[in-house]
Amino acid sequence: MTTAMRARGLHKVYGSGNASVCALQDVSLDVTGGEVLVLMGPSGSGKTTLLSVLAGILTPTTGSVHVNDTEITALSRRDAADFRRRHFGFVFQGFNLFGALSARENVELALHLKGVRGAAARDESHRLLQSAGIDHRAGSHPRDLSGGEKQRVSIARALACAPSVVFADEPTASLDSESGHAVIALLRALAKERGCTVFIVTHDSRIADVADRVVYLSDGSLAEPAAR
Repeated sequence: MTTAMRARGLHKVYGSGNASVCALQDVSLDVTGGEVLVLMGPSGSGKTTLLSVLAGILTPTTGSVHVNDTEITALSRRDAADFRRRHFGFVFQGFNLFGALSARENVELALHLKGVRGAAARDESHRLLQSAGIDHRAGSHPRDLSGGEKQRVSIARALACAPSVVFADEPTASLDSESGHAVIALLRALAKERGCTVFIVTHDSRIADVADRVVYLSDGSLAEPAAR
């Protein structure tokens, strides 16, 4: 199987001198194409920093990240943003849906940003919402949706235009146990169906069973992966 994402020797230091904080220490990681990987660790361990570096949102102090054949750590800020838009999907703890837009319009907006418009965007948004089991709420606004429903819309949006990698940052933190497990199981099923890689950051051990692999981060250092 191919390696979808490869990180080597990642260090991330915030600040300088006596005020500096080392958030990542020599992190190296390979993620296989189509794999669902869960990154766990206590609060403050550097999980979100690592996700942000792997997604090209933050630049590491040293080290490199390759996604497929592209070294995203060598890209300019503009090129990195364009790469994220074309190749990545994101699911957030706080859902990050636009309150003035319906569920359908939130998904359509993601498609517009990737160059899909008109009838093609409408048809694709319907298909994605249907796959996520939330098409019956397509015309509803976020204020009228439950937390689990909002996260289903977020998953549909993240899968717009078949990204190669979906990053999910604490996606169950705002949900109860049953809803949280259901949306992560859905994310896994849809990602497997579409052949995309999923990188989930969480401290919620209840969702570890949806992973192909679990790795642990402590004080910025990666522990040995635990094979399932």
